[in-house]
Amino acid sequence: MDVLKCEAFIQCADTGSFTAAGEILGYSQSGITRMVRSLEDELGCTLLVRDRRGTHPTADGEKLLPIMRDLCRSQDRLIQASADINGLTVGELRMGVYFSIAASWLPQVIHIFKIEYPNIHIDIDEELPQELSRMLDGHSVDFCLMSRDDSLPCQWIPLKEDRMVVWLPPDHPYAQKKKFPLEKINGASFIGSGLGGNTDCEKLIAQEHLSPDIQYSTKDANSLFAMVEAGLGITINNELTSAHYSGNVAVLPLDPPHNIMLSAAIPNGQPLSPAAEKFIEYLKHYVHTL
Repeated sequence: MDVLKCEAFIQCADTGSFTAAGEILGYSQSGITRMVRSLEDELGCTLLVRDRRGTHPTADGEKLLPIMRDLCRSQDRLIQASADINGLTVGELRMGVYFSIAASWLPQVIHIFKIEYPNIHIDIDEELPQELSRMLDGHSVDFCLMSRDDSLPCQWIPLKEDRMVVWLPPDHPYAQKKKFPLEKINGASFIGSGLGGNTDCEKLIAQEHLSPDIQYSTKDANSLFAMVEAGLGITINNELTSAHYSGNVAVLPLDPPHNIMLSAAIPNGQPLSPAAEKFIEYLKHYVHTL
């Protein structure tokens, strides 16, 4: 089976367009169409359909998509491994990442990593946990950097523990305190962070059976911080996110304390590519120096 045909199908499924897939792979729209049709003939089933929503996989295509991703990733691992033998690492590294990790850790790690491995292309997708879970399930990434969730079927590499904190407006009665009692979340005017995205904040609220008065919601940390600063409510976030904002907002640890384990999540049954393995080594070294 021609791996390029599989890649054409994957790009069509991911972008929802034969034209966009062609632009990514360097082929014309008609060339991509021929490759996908040839692959369908070879497999004996229809992989893609077009409607008013664009191009998307059929039920058969959805079943075969993770397998084809694995096939293409195996070829990439082969190229990387053979290049590694000759002292030159090449390839592509795809990762899904928490917003806080992308802003805090990755710039310095990538800078150091690219000095030694300049020929590795790095693709970063910043998403909420729910979407990162889909990436892991669909084998569309080498790994995700997120908080550990043992309900997800994947392999975990622990990186660093991080504590959950509350963000308070400057005039809040607890703004000058050293800790924030968790029970005070009940009934408090609250700004949700990425509601429906299975965030660490949502998990904590559910786990502790808390009942905040959720007035607003945003998944953008900049907006969240500004809304708290403006006195619109309080919120809960991880401390790593807090480190990148300065302003008139009080950041307090919770009482009792709640911690998360920031980790690298690897899709089940998917071995790490040489590039991914090296990058995680660099990342582990970096966070252990913090």
